[in-house]
Amino acid sequence: MWNIHPTGTSSARRVRLGRIVRPWDRNPLLRPSDRLQAAVRILAAIVILAAVPVSCSIGTALYTRAVAQIQADNAAETAVTATLSANPEDKVTRAPAHGIEITVDQDWQAPVVWTDRGKTDSATVTVPSTARRGGHVQV
Repeated sequence: MWNIHPTGTSSARRVRLGRIVRPWDRNPLLRPSDRLQAAVRILAAIVILAAVPVSCSIGTALYTRAVAQIQADNAAETAVTATLSANPEDKVTRAPAHGIEITVDQDWQAPVVWTDRGKTDSATVTVPSTARRGGHVQV
């Protein structure tokens, strides 16, 4: 019957694993076809392990390029020039926190109006503090 090694693996399994892992062994019972098969298996494992990081880097590069292209397409498609309908205001938020009033300084905001494809829209957007009524900003 099979000889069981103290690690719990059979001697036949250890021999097969040795043939797969060590094709350069000088054992005369190891056929040339066994050596070739072991070398091909090792080479295939190396190629597969090397392909993983290469595939990941190619995928990351393609994804990054696609995201940049989509963002550029969206920006070109939706950008409009809006006219400020009032001077910007410095939005300051005051909020009580545990009995202490905290003042948070926010960006300058102003109402703007634009016309796109025959439709007039308006919104309140963040603008530079130097912007004035009648000036133009990209929205």
